Amino acid sequence: DRGFLAQWSLACGSRYTSIKGEIHSPDYPNQYADNLDECYDITAPVGKAVRLEFAEVDTEAGVDFIRIHDGDSEAGDLLAELSGQSAGEVFVSTLSNLYVVFQSNTGGTGKGFIAYYSQLCGNRFAGPSGQVTSPGYPGNYPNNADECYLIEVADDKRILLAFDVFDTEADYDYLEVYDGASEAAPLIQTLSGSDATYVSLYSNGNSLYLRFVSDSSFRYDGFSATYTEI
Repeated sequence: DRGFLAQWSLACGSRYTSIKGEIHSPDYPNQYADNLDECYDITAPVGKAVRLEFAEVDTEAGVDFIRIHDGDSEAGDLLAELSGQSAGEVFVSTLSNLYVVFQSNTGGTGKGFIAYYSQLCGNRFAGPSGQVTSPGYPGNYPNNADECYLIEVADDKRILLAFDVFDTEADYDYLEVYDGASEAAPLIQTLSGSDATYVSLYSNGNSLYLRFVSDSSFRYDGFSATYTEI
């Protein structure tokens, strides 16, 4: 009788899914405890990335560590290992998760850490011109899509966004266009149906943020637009 081999892992109990927020060591800014093994799973929607900036790190150098992984577990690529005193480190995920582990030993401690996270658009466009399309274009876009697009040009320029194709399920599948770098910027227009073909929109600054949403029923061609800095 050879018995059996079992493997298991403990899921992270601290999961963060809001557009922006903070993570910190237990009891920050007071001293953290010995023998900690804490995890922080920061998750953005599919199509977005996570940005994490450490405002302060204060741990027992070379003994207590903060490890940042690119993914939703410790199996993800290790981006960095922080220990001692520092500030200002910034990390961006390649997909939609960052996973942070904080471990302390028995001995000296410190204040720990505090870091601020935010969601970034995964579809980023830079340069003087380019094309932006719905997922799957020129085929039909998928059901239940929620995609974002961030267009950025030179600091002293504006953006002209011109649609040559626009075909969605009217009133249910739509594209929001914001005058800035996120959904916090002013909404320029919400486009739906087929009336937006040959529509042109202009930014007031050097960035536009687009969000495309579809529901669970019909699928259409979607959209194709060209952006140009002006």
